[in-house]
Amino acid sequence: MIKKYLNLIIGSSLILLFVIWTILVKTIDVRPIGPLGSEVGLASFNQYFFSLIGYNNTLYKITDVLTYIFIVIALIFVVLAIYSIIEKRSIKKLNYRYYILFGGYGIIVIIYILFELLKINYRPVLIDNQLEASYPSSHMLLSIFILLSAIDMTNYLLKDKKIIRNIINISLILLLVFNVVGRIISGVHWMSDIIGGAFVSLGVYFIYIYFNKYFNEKLEKENVL
Repeated sequence: MIKKYLNLIIGSSLILLFVIWTILVKTIDVRPIGPLGSEVGLASFNQYFFSLIGYNNTLYKITDVLTYIFIVIALIFVVLAIYSIIEKRSIKKLNYRYYILFGGYGIIVIIYILFELLKINYRPVLIDNQLEASYPSSHMLLSIFILLSAIDMTNYLLKDKKIIRNIINISLILLLVFNVVGRIISGVHWMSDIIGGAFVSLGVYFIYIYFNKYFNEKLEKENVL
């Protein structure tokens, strides 16, 4: 029974961890250590890592460009869904995986907009001489869910094309690793921003996987009956 709900449990636990982490960031060790005297939660923790990492403008710009690649990857699946609807001449016949995927995209966008408004933390460096909201890291938020879900969709759509599937998946994994590592050492986020973004994005991903398996099993039972 636990195995059946394992992905849902993991995903929900990560979302809960994100909520707890956000409360800690907002309330614990809040001090004006940021640019222009901006206050930052978990100040000692964040200041320690920033002193180790510093700021790398080149990596910041490179990882910033990657945002557009993530958006293009998401749009590819939107185009595939539209093509499928046109081909089948019915939105009702669209594979359930697309609905779950777009639901995940929607949740990620809502979280992004919500925290742009709430402004929990500001970046450790000024961008164009301006303070920018930095919590949770939008790069973690977008890259982790979009790239991991893209791997899952690739495995499904190209299940009979092993070589192409493996090339795409390896490329997506390398892109994800480069983005995560690059964003961390670019120094444009506090470490708490990175952790928060990873928690919530992985949480949404595991819930996405749960619903994919749930509907797949449901359809298999209906076909048997």
